[in-house]
Amino acid sequence: MFSNTKNGPVLVLELNELCPPIIDRMMDDGELPNFRKLHKSSDVYVTHTDDPTLEPWVQWPTFHTGQTEHVHGATELDEGHLIKTPRIWDALAEDGIDSIVFGS
Repeated sequence: MFSNTKNGPVLVLELNELCPPIIDRMMDDGELPNFRKLHKSSDVYVTHTDDPTLEPWVQWPTFHTGQTEHVHGATELDEGHLIKTPRIWDALAEDGIDSIVFGS
């Protein structure tokens, strides 16, 4: 997601199913120099979920809405369009902040 906020542009790059210890080791070994540059210039967060379904198509709606699977209701890949809970970019829009979302 890209958003132009009051504090300047923000790019949220969501990478799925990475293993931080393996990525860290590979960066430390010099195997991922461009990823290392991106990583060093970024705020990096590892997310966790309490949702019973450990699937990306459930975890991302949980992250994007701030609500659990029980609330947003997505359990399958093709259910994202059925979610009625506002997502983070909806909240930004309510505050007059433009966003571009690719691939949600």
